[in-house]
Amino acid sequence: FLELNRIVREQGVEAALAYVTSQQSRLLERAESLNAKKRRILAPLLEGVRLRRTWGELRQAEELCDKLLPADANWPEALHEHFLTQIELGDRALRYETLSSAKARFESAHASAEHLLKIDGSNPVWQRDLFISYEKLGNVSLRAGQVTEALGHYQKGLEISQKRADADPTDAQAQRD
Repeated sequence: FLELNRIVREQGVEAALAYVTSQQSRLLERAESLNAKKRRILAPLLEGVRLRRTWGELRQAEELCDKLLPADANWPEALHEHFLTQIELGDRALRYETLSSAKARFESAHASAEHLLKIDGSNPVWQRDLFISYEKLGNVSLRAGQVTEALGHYQKGLEISQKRADADPTDAQAQRD
């Protein structure tokens, strides 16, 4: 950054832009390397989320997700674990809490599923995550008596399900969904 400021002062904006262009690949590669290193460092916490969720310790899994995601908001594995945790918390909320609590959980899961698809829209697991989130939101809306809203969620989920089934006729799960 200091070098860029020096070039702007001494040689002008055009030279600074040429410098930025010449350094772009190196800087992006370094940033990617730092992301990979950060994810290796944080991997035990991600495994902690999986273990907590597996053992039914959903609140603790959520707390770990809430610490991981600010550290790397585009980490697909962390986003997927957040999705799974929120779905389970939403299901639990349907049984033991309020509909609004369940809806908030499913909306949070939905946001993670959408984020995952922005990272890689072709990933069938993440496509299914979005399908599941629409189904859960539809179920909550229906239980709340919001039939039109529920129908909208179900239709969006159906569109995703149909695309998945058409994309891979040999995928039994996509065919069932």
